[in-house]
Amino acid sequence: MLRLVRERVALGVCLGIVGLAPGLARADDWSLHVLGNGVTAWTDNVFSAPDERQELQNCPPGAMTCLTPEKAPDLYYQIRPGALFSYQTSRTIHELEYVLDGTFYTVHDEAWSLAHHVAWRGFFMTSPRSELTTGVMYQTGQTHTFALRTAANATDVNAMLGGAVEYVQGDATQGWSYALSRSLRMVQGTRARRVETSDGFNTISTGTEIGTNLGLDRSWRADSLGFTADASFVDLAKLEDKVIVPLPPPPDDKQIVTNRSLDVKLTATWRRDIGEHWTGVLDGGAVIIVPVEAGEKTAVQPAVGGQISYFPTWGSAGLHVRRNVVPDLYISQHTISDEATLNFWLPLPWLSDDPTSPTLSLQTTLGAQRTQILNLETGATGQSFNLLLADVALDWNPADAFHIEVRGQHQRQAVNAMAMEADIFDFTRTTVVLSMGIRWPERVAAKVPVRGGLRVDRTDVTPVGDETPAAGSDEATGVQRPR
Repeated sequence: MLRLVRERVALGVCLGIVGLAPGLARADDWSLHVLGNGVTAWTDNVFSAPDERQELQNCPPGAMTCLTPEKAPDLYYQIRPGALFSYQTSRTIHELEYVLDGTFYTVHDEAWSLAHHVAWRGFFMTSPRSELTTGVMYQTGQTHTFALRTAANATDVNAMLGGAVEYVQGDATQGWSYALSRSLRMVQGTRARRVETSDGFNTISTGTEIGTNLGLDRSWRADSLGFTADASFVDLAKLEDKVIVPLPPPPDDKQIVTNRSLDVKLTATWRRDIGEHWTGVLDGGAVIIVPVEAGEKTAVQPAVGGQISYFPTWGSAGLHVRRNVVPDLYISQHTISDEATLNFWLPLPWLSDDPTSPTLSLQTTLGAQRTQILNLETGATGQSFNLLLADVALDWNPADAFHIEVRGQHQRQAVNAMAMEADIFDFTRTTVVLSMGIRWPERVAAKVPVRGGLRVDRTDVTPVGDETPAAGSDEATGVQRPR
């Protein structure tokens, strides 16, 4: 009953904004906008299930069934009403966004879901040499629709829990940078993340990470060298019985599995601008995982990566190869991942006479990853799974506030038998999507600038205040680069 009341209140707020937005929009200081997105899609695997039903090796106590879900296709629809509020002063910019996501399946009505997304981002010029960025996000939903929530050129290659897994996620971030001189910059950041998942096998998992980082970057004409130290406290827990999150102390006949650690990462990064549009990045370091629980072993793993990026007049592209060690809060495990990913958002020459202002663009992510679960009790690996992702979208954007997109996404997850204990199993999933999105009124009072670029000459960041746009940047050419 309480959930139904919350959904009705959310829908009422959205309808109220539709009526108020035209009279409230002001392009000089602040503006209020209605957001709308409609989706028609087909998938061959509603619940990201294996091709053939399998029995779980580690069946949770009290589970209704120990079989994986049945693979089934379906046609579904998504309706995403929302609102965007933008506000700026001479030294600050704020963006507040809310989206209600309703997913409705033609046959499998048990997969229907209502999800929420609330986010606030802020930018503050704290002094002539320093600036502060902040962000808070809260969202709910089901993981089998998670991979379609971002643009096709920004899809992550990550392991997914199988079945109808519900999740709740909250993030808070802060970043601060200070220009010690024209060529020397100090950066600092903090973050707090929490993810709670509930699956169809009477298992509830939680993952919490609280961290901070400090870095120093020295730049020359075309090169830069940076050093970063990152430390975080990680708390991963799994309770093998269905309860209401957050997790209460378990009864005597239930078992909760916890994994707490202090993760420290030390990294050195070298960047080089290769001409006007290309940039190369190499980084290397180590991750040290110090368990809090007695009897577990400290793990030391290398973390290295390379990236080549292309920044034309409009759009962007990049190829990166990386080995990393991170806590995956969705599956409540520390993971070692070896990944190669190609992504781009580039214009197509049709439907526009001006190549610097295209209306048709192609977005793509192609990625492959091998992930191993790190066992802190033994310090060894063994459980692993391979991931493949292909995500392609054709986007028609005749106006800044209107777009139509055709998108296709294919995911494959191949798991060894041991990983079945983590409720991660084999699946292939293909989804075809037709969507349309609008924002009304069109003009936004202000947008939080992009400041964390890759190029040494900073032509891929948005200038603020009295900064002069660098030659070739979006603001110097009058081009709006997709972000």
